[in-house]
Amino acid sequence: MKKLFKIGLIVLVSIVVLTLTSGFLYRHFVGNRIMDGGRTENPDVYRADKELVEFSWYQNHMNYYSCFSLNFYLENDMPVADGWFLNYEDGEKRQSEEDAFLNPIPWQLTWVQWFELQNMLSELKLPEYQEPSPHVMDETDSKIYVVWRTKDGNITEKLSGNNANELKDLVFRIAEEAYVASQLEEQPYEVNETAKLTGFYCNQNAESENGWNCPSCGMNNGNSVFCVECGTKNPVND
Repeated sequence: MKKLFKIGLIVLVSIVVLTLTSGFLYRHFVGNRIMDGGRTENPDVYRADKELVEFSWYQNHMNYYSCFSLNFYLENDMPVADGWFLNYEDGEKRQSEEDAFLNPIPWQLTWVQWFELQNMLSELKLPEYQEPSPHVMDETDSKIYVVWRTKDGNITEKLSGNNANELKDLVFRIAEEAYVASQLEEQPYEVNETAKLTGFYCNQNAESENGWNCPSCGMNNGNSVFCVECGTKNPVND
């Protein structure tokens, strides 16, 4: 009897432990993801107790192909980017458009892209920005601004982008992907508008080929100005 009681007690304790463990794991993996708005986990930066809020990189040089200006930020709690840069392969300029008030229309980013940028910025040890020497004509002016959100508030870093080739490759890749995605989003609208215009002109030509129906007697006429049946004038020519 005592043996059965001990077995039952062990089973009961095991069930309680499994229940508590399952609840903890659910809250940790599922609850945290729900609270995070479905974003991808980013443990490296979470351990650093900081999150990326804004990243800007402005670079000027005597060589136009070395210049660019890009901004990455959160708008309505979604990652976006705007600015301009030159494509690596063909040198074509990629630039965000502007609205009627000359405000930039940003490219939409994914959270994966945002966290890629965030992780690299948290790992890199970039030097502080210094103004280029006025005595050096060919010096690159590469300025980076990074805004981090911490438990003590926002922190702004002003860094140098000189020789940050790995970061530049990542930034340009993300910007190119966002630019291409924005162009694909515009195509359905352009195709739809073209179809509407084409349909309009087709209808106009069809009416011209079939002639017109007299509003008085209903007689179908060709291209004549007056109805061949009752003599009523084509209202289009009034």
